[in-house]
Amino acid sequence: MMYVALALALASFVFTAIAFVTARRELRALIDVEPKSLKDPLLVVIPARNEAARIEPTLRALQAARAHVVPGTALDVVVVDDRSSDDTAAVAERCGARVVRVDADPPPGTFGKPRALQRAIDDARARDAGGVLPPRVLFLDADVVLHERALGGLVDALSRSGAAAIS
Repeated sequence: MMYVALALALASFVFTAIAFVTARRELRALIDVEPKSLKDPLLVVIPARNEAARIEPTLRALQAARAHVVPGTALDVVVVDDRSSDDTAAVAERCGARVVRVDADPPPGTFGKPRALQRAIDDARARDAGGVLPPRVLFLDADVVLHERALGGLVDALSRSGAAAIS
């Protein structure tokens, strides 16, 4: 019985040590984000299905963020209305977002959210004569309310980190 207790104590210690080392490595991967003005072009894509009750604060915060965009810098906010049965599109338009609609059900085996995100990217490419996207795209959920200078901070942190994406 004593050997079993000793083995369990040793296993617990090893597990705790591994968790500690892993947590420290993940903590070092976190990037400091300081609020800043946005100075690089950014496309913000918000997939939304039946989000009329939640999306307005998100879009109002993005409107407030426009006051912290360096003149001449493009900030494009696109809401992808994915077959909503409520007033999601009307709320988004009233808040100044460009609305892209997905009207048909996805094909079998295709999930709605990734399809909505791709629809926004395809639309952004079609709007640009060269089919080129801004160097940074932020996919944002409909219920995330950002600080008014978060966009600049996120883009800056992404640039400093060398990472391909930031969340």
